[in-house]
Amino acid sequence: MKRIYLLLSLCIFTYISAQGQVRLNEDFSSGLLPTGWTMTSVSAGDSWEFGTTVDFGPSQVRPDASNNLGEYANIDFSDDPDTTSLITPKVSIGGLTTPRLTFYYITQTTSTSFSPFNRLILDYWNGTKWINITVIDSLTPAGWTFYDFPINSYAFNVDTVQFRFSAQEGGAAVGGTGTATFDQDLALDQVVIEETPTCFVTQNLAASNISSTTANLSWVDPNAAGSFEIEYDTAGFTLGTGTSTIVTTNPTTITGLTASTAYDFYVRAICAAADTSAWSSAASFVTACAPLTAPYNENFDGAGIGTGDFNNAGFTCWQAVGPGANDIDIVTSTDQAAPIPTGPNAVELNDGDWTGNDSAILVSPPFSDLSSGLNRIRFQAAFESVAAASVSMYVGVMTDPTNTGTFVILDTISAVDVGGTTNFGQVVINFNNTSLIGSAEYIAIAHGPGTFEAYVDSFTYEPIPANDLGIVSISGVSTKCGSNPDSVDVTITNFGSAAQSNFQLAYSVNGVAITPETFTGSIGAGNSATYRFSTTTTYPTGGSYIINAYTLLGTDVDNSNDTASTTAIILNNTSSFPYAESFETGNGGWLAEGNTTFELGVPAATIIDTASDGTQAWVTNLTGTYNSGENGWVNSPCFNFSNMVEPEIELDIWYDAENSFDGAVMQASIDGGATWFKIGADGDTVNWYNDNTISGLSGSGLEPSGEGWTGTGTGGSLAWITARHELDTLAGQSSVRLRIAFGSDGSVVDEGFGFDNVKIYDKYVVPYYPVGIINTVDANGVADSLNVRVRTSGTVVGIDLDGNNGLSFTIVDMSTSSQEGINIFNFNDVSNYVVNEGDSIMVIGDIDQFNGLQEVFVDSIMVISTNATIPSPILTNSLSESTESRWLELIDDFVLLDPSGTGGGSYNMDATNGTDTITIRVDSDTDVHDSLAITTNSLVAGDTVCMMRGVGGQFDNSNPFTSGYQIFPQRWSDVMFCRFVSGVAENQESNASLNIYPNPTNGLVTIQASKLSTNNARLIIRDLNGKIIFEDRLNSGSGHTQTLDFSDRANGVYFITIIDGDKLIHQKLIKN
Repeated sequence: MKRIYLLLSLCIFTYISAQGQVRLNEDFSSGLLPTGWTMTSVSAGDSWEFGTTVDFGPSQVRPDASNNLGEYANIDFSDDPDTTSLITPKVSIGGLTTPRLTFYYITQTTSTSFSPFNRLILDYWNGTKWINITVIDSLTPAGWTFYDFPINSYAFNVDTVQFRFSAQEGGAAVGGTGTATFDQDLALDQVVIEETPTCFVTQNLAASNISSTTANLSWVDPNAAGSFEIEYDTAGFTLGTGTSTIVTTNPTTITGLTASTAYDFYVRAICAAADTSAWSSAASFVTACAPLTAPYNENFDGAGIGTGDFNNAGFTCWQAVGPGANDIDIVTSTDQAAPIPTGPNAVELNDGDWTGNDSAILVSPPFSDLSSGLNRIRFQAAFESVAAASVSMYVGVMTDPTNTGTFVILDTISAVDVGGTTNFGQVVINFNNTSLIGSAEYIAIAHGPGTFEAYVDSFTYEPIPANDLGIVSISGVSTKCGSNPDSVDVTITNFGSAAQSNFQLAYSVNGVAITPETFTGSIGAGNSATYRFSTTTTYPTGGSYIINAYTLLGTDVDNSNDTASTTAIILNNTSSFPYAESFETGNGGWLAEGNTTFELGVPAATIIDTASDGTQAWVTNLTGTYNSGENGWVNSPCFNFSNMVEPEIELDIWYDAENSFDGAVMQASIDGGATWFKIGADGDTVNWYNDNTISGLSGSGLEPSGEGWTGTGTGGSLAWITARHELDTLAGQSSVRLRIAFGSDGSVVDEGFGFDNVKIYDKYVVPYYPVGIINTVDANGVADSLNVRVRTSGTVVGIDLDGNNGLSFTIVDMSTSSQEGINIFNFNDVSNYVVNEGDSIMVIGDIDQFNGLQEVFVDSIMVISTNATIPSPILTNSLSESTESRWLELIDDFVLLDPSGTGGGSYNMDATNGTDTITIRVDSDTDVHDSLAITTNSLVAGDTVCMMRGVGGQFDNSNPFTSGYQIFPQRWSDVMFCRFVSGVAENQESNASLNIYPNPTNGLVTIQASKLSTNNARLIIRDLNGKIIFEDRLNSGSGHTQTLDFSDRANGVYFITIIDGDKLIHQKLIKN
């Protein structure tokens, strides 16, 4: 009987049979396992716990479901994955008409990557076994979530119910173990078994648009009630003792609140006169600080201010808001070791995702005068990376800190705004754009796009001063080759509220100041202007020059923004090769620049501990590791590769950098450093790049391809190795700059990259020959230099006769004062060269011969200059080896023996002057071909070539190559044709006569013409070079007599032509 009694006592102990409307109401306020409740667990350490800080850490106190800091039931999933159950007592629901079970549930995670591994399984006991009601694996991003289940059908023994809450992780079945572990907890609170009310409790209470004295309160009403009762007071007040009000609107605004005060409020629905819901759980909010006015300062220091999460650091009027608010911290050091201006603290804006779901905004106290447009902010800002794409900062205003959608951006700040370095620099922003500011009272600063950190310190809100000028940027000076002076251009900003004019400004170079100059214009409030100093810079030698430009306004109230700085790197010019530099006597004109730890000296780190040649080398930190977020380089001197054909570089390197995250690359520039391109590619020999995914290079924009040297340990170089690569794309360039660039990401650092013993030389020098040396032939017309590799130069005459993908054009060389020419040919385009008459070019290739025509089969073309003078044509009336690839002009009239072609291809026309017969080659790539294809321009046998210029050629398909010479007219403007009715000789075409006497002459000569067919004939006299020395109109068709004096003319042959309509009369005059 004793044992039965004990069992009966146990049953009575765990059985609740209260007869009121609420049969079970458990809020776990005891901090222990409640009386009558039981718990089961697979692992002894995985039990439900009860309290306010359990499993969230001592600084992670979570409100309970009533939004107070009360207790709740919590399960920790940091241990082995399994399922732990919490079981209610047996509860009588006798006398209840529509009983229900309600509770609140929350899961710690808000990331879908963990769903559905955190689960709450709800079962009921049917007297024999547990039967599932539901499985809750939904996330709870809004916080505590209310659940409601009707339970009439879950009773056993007529009117008894019992429920089991099983917390499951990693897919474990009830009573079993799972397969995965996730450090994401869940909690349970306010478990109630009661009669279902007719007027339901309001849910999801919230406060928004909170000011120092007002707040908008809202809730979700499941009843469609017409009115509600609100009770509110300071946090922790007892319900029934606060301020109560009846309202009919949702949301509603309460007023008369106290600034900087925490409040709780409750809401209940009034469904009917005698039907009011129970009170909701409490919701909380904190009123804003009382509005402030300028001036105001905040250094984020002071007693009671901690570090870490900003919202837990002890600030009462500043706050971090947004989904990523916990990404804003108070820190005592920066990732890039920049000194904090007013220590010990600064605000760190961690890498965020502004466009995604992780935005974080630092919000100031409210300022009642913000909308006046009369104030500004000054603060110190720093950035972990100098690349704007890697990190930036938004500055703006907000009307409601609880709603990130009210953030209006006024300005975007990056490292370029604070000097282009990772150190702190002052930012000044005038809040005078009242149209954007509107009624906003809060200043807001947010992390923009990018993955690096930004920092804020020394915040000041103050009236815009009347007089405040500053130089914000310097241009016109940069890293360059040679020490030519620069013109210094500056941008001046008027930060004040009064217009400024006739003020002085100056600059210094390495501390040596110029005589101040006067800006005579006017700059309105908030506006900027540019100014160029009349005094140019002076650079005595190569090296680094710091240029400080500054305003000199005596009434300026803020001198901290007067000065802007920049650095000019003056690089030495090097044109002597081979070049060798091992840095034993100095930097040799190699200079570090950017955000870098590169330094020249004696390597003494753990891994990179020697130089490769002598004792000196360039290394990223001679004695330790590089920094995270590096983005810098070492510039070479300037190299003149004008006379280099196949330049090549070799250098000794040592790399020990986080694999695929940090690394180095060699780059070149030919435009003064405006743009840079990499030398070589991943996998090139010898010992060239070993990776193409280096994020420290690509992520910073330093080298978009991500190619370079990277790796540590056996993945690194392990010692000094010699790397070698062609610089063929730089051949012929007169201003070449090289640099070794190094980039690192935001974490994990090693010893980095070293280089030493740099050598540059011409890998293979092709001998140079003038054209007159390489275009000679033997007695059979065979090229004397056939198959010889040569380098030569000349001026382009004519056009490209290939016309497609390929080249065929002529160059002539006047170095011997007479024309020497040769054809330039390749089946494909070479060196991206586009043929342009007048280009002076240098070519490399092999001497070839095609049907007697000598050619350079070219593989390299370099433009030396453009718009060179075309030599005068050689006057000739016959074609031979001496006219091949020369620029020619026919001195006789030649009568065509063949008509012009009508097809689309190239063709020949033979012509004779009565003594010699020549071949005219009409190439289909010339406009001569196109023009003759027009019917009105077509030629027939008997038409005369009155004038023709062109390039001499040859087409003889058998040895000896002593015939087949041709002339290639290049342009329609180079030819003139005269058409006749019949006959061969021009004088037979007309009854006109031309008489010249005395001929020869030594002075006066008389020209008589008669029987001309027109009254407007032309008389033209040319010298032996084809130059017109006299021209006149003959106004009488019946006859014309004219006497000219040739006494002062040179002895020789002159050509006299009368153009009579479409007929010509020619005679020669000899002057003795």
